[in-house]
Amino acid sequence: GRGIYEHEIDFLVVHRELGFLDIEVKGGDEIRYVQKQKKWVSVPGQGKEHVIKKDPYRQASDNIHWLAREIVKRGIVDSKEGTFPFSHGYAVAFPDATVDTKYFPPQADKELTLDRSDLKYVYTRVSTIMELWQRKGKNRFISGQEYNDLFSKFLMPEFRVTVSIAKRIEDEEAQLIRLTE
Repeated sequence: GRGIYEHEIDFLVVHRELGFLDIEVKGGDEIRYVQKQKKWVSVPGQGKEHVIKKDPYRQASDNIHWLAREIVKRGIVDSKEGTFPFSHGYAVAFPDATVDTKYFPPQADKELTLDRSDLKYVYTRVSTIMELWQRKGKNRFISGQEYNDLFSKFLMPEFRVTVSIAKRIEDEEAQLIRLTE
């Protein structure tokens, strides 16, 4: 059956013209994909190997598609036929290390990969990646109202839980009883 699934996006870039980009970040002085075991491994400066639970490219892809579906499902933006109307994609960043291979696993793409050498040009690299995800004629720009609604109703909504009136009355009655005893 359906259950609740956790979705964590490390960085979400929202640009009115270029759309949405989920950037999954994996740290470590060395990151490897072990083809025979189909697993990702991170090795921090201390040298203790750590298995990365989920393929970072798959994680980023799953999360940006979930986000797009959720925004449409909640009616945050106008969409035709229930499809997400804005460009959206993902990238994976390895900010501590430099990619030194010319071959990538099938699910990974060099063009969607950021590393330490990209940090000084991060704006340019992120913009370039977002442009790669553009689908000419299929996506549109985010209007000012949609942009505001996206943040105020979904990404950063005000959320408040308050004590109910019944609970306040109950507390006041209990206090009155204590005072009259």
